[in-house]
Parts: sequence; C-alpha cells; structure tokens
Amino acid sequence: LMLNEQERIHIYTLAGQALPTDIIPYQGTVSPMLQHVLDNLILSPSFIMDVRWNIIAWNKAASVVFADFSKINVHKRNMVWMMFKYDDYKKLFIDWEFHAQGMLARFRSTIGQYIEDPWLVEFIEELKNESEEFNLWWSRHDVQRNSELYKKLKHPIVGELVFEFCSFD
Repeated sequence: LMLNEQERIHIYTLAGQALPTDIIPYQGTVSPMLQHVLDNLILSPSFIMDVRWNIIAWNKAASVVFADFSKINVHKRNMVWMMFKYDDYKKLFIDWEFHAQGMLARFRSTIGQYIEDPWLVEFIEELKNESEEFNLWWSRHDVQRNSELYKKLKHPIVGELVFEFCSFD
C-alpha cells in the first residue's frame, strides 16, 4: 500500500491489531523544545516516558523528588521497574501497594497494542521473576486509564509531599 510508518500505525490501530515490532514508535530522546517545557515546570516534578515506560527526559524537580535519573542505568530507567525493584523509590510512596497496583494497571492498558514487542515480553518475564508483587498483580490482568490522582510521598529529606498527578499520552 506504500504507507509511511505513521499511516501503518494508524491502520493497525483502526483494525484493533497489535503493531508489528518493526513499527513500534520507540524514541530514546526528546526534542530540545520539549526539554525546555519540562525545565520550565520548576515546581512540578515531571518526566517523559516512551511507549515502554522508559524515562527518557525529566526536569530538576523530578530528580530532587523521585530520583536522580541520570545516575540510573539507562536499561533500568523504567518507571515500572523502579516501582517494583528500587527500594528507595518504593519507600517514597505512603501507600505503595495502591500506587504500584494502579501503575501496573495503567501500564497494562497502555502497552496493549505493543504486546508482541520482544523487549516488552522479556521485560515482563524478568519482572515476574524478580518481584513477587509484580508477578501476583500482573496475573490479575487489571487495566486502568485513570490518569489523574493524588500521590502522597514521604521524602527522606523534606517529609510528606502531596502531588496532583496527571498523565498525558
């Protein structure tokens, strides 16, 4: 059909089919303009994730509140991985189980069209083996699209923080 990549993605989406792995929109960086927007959200910890939930850009506030992402191995700089495997990150959440289960349900709902991606298959299997909670909750098949909620954190230096959380796909 001589379709470009975006047109192929659109066709698969309309047909309700998983995308072939050769056209999964993976982007490891953001434009300078988008980074500028992040940097100007001075009081709002913010980051950008790719379709696999890898953190590819962040602002200073996110580094101060959540973690210094620049010091995390790029192959483990994944929001789901951090939630289940990084103890310091897990300790931030006052109600970790609530937030971890919600994140997992949102993750499942956003990766559905990429479920045949070999990277995702391997990632999920590795987390199932590495985290008892992930393995238990993944088997529930919960999905959630709620992208607005409050996050209560207990920061080791400044104490309790409450953030309005919004996700934009």
